[in-house]
Amino acid sequence: MSSSETQDFLSKLERPFFYLTEKDKGIYDAMNKGISLSNGDWLYFLGAGDILKDAETLKFISNSFNKNVDILIGNIQYDINASDSVILKRNKGIFKSKISPLLWFKNTAHHQSIFYKKNIFTKKKYDDSYKVLSDYDFNLFLYKNKVTSFQLNKIVALCDTKGISKIYNWRLYNEEIRIKTNNSHIIFKPFFSFVSFLKFCTKFFIK
Repeated sequence: MSSSETQDFLSKLERPFFYLTEKDKGIYDAMNKGISLSNGDWLYFLGAGDILKDAETLKFISNSFNKNVDILIGNIQYDINASDSVILKRNKGIFKSKISPLLWFKNTAHHQSIFYKKNIFTKKKYDDSYKVLSDYDFNLFLYKNKVTSFQLNKIVALCDTKGISKIYNWRLYNEEIRIKTNNSHIIFKPFFSFVSFLKFCTKFFIK
């Protein structure tokens, strides 16, 4: 639930701005509601605790909306804290997103770095049975279906490092295993389980 101050601010915005606050079944159920209510040709999801890089970001991105592609992919930069892991602190916190075969090993496309053409959600929306990594599942779907994309050499958003997907417990990695297996074949589950176990150990020991 958003704070009362946030709702007060949003309620004063005039058209074309619109907001809705109500109970949902989780992050991805809320996003699917947003998709259904949206009217534009392009969609972007900004998480709580994240902000656009600067006032010129949307103007920069809008210059690419006329491209004949399904998604626009920029980069994000983590808002680093002293307590964050060395992994997040690499490259000054800059995460360069891309849709590539590496998705079978890890999520190489940060959710807050991607602008989606709305019509791609007619084939699939976010699976709300995944509570943490449904955007990863969606990215794998895009890769498997050979989505067309355009890479933007631009930091799109500044992102919080304390989001739900940054809680590296086994529940997260178990969800990752399910996603990879459901997007491929059960025969690969032992391999995906091994990869996820190695990643879990790495995150556990590297601070």
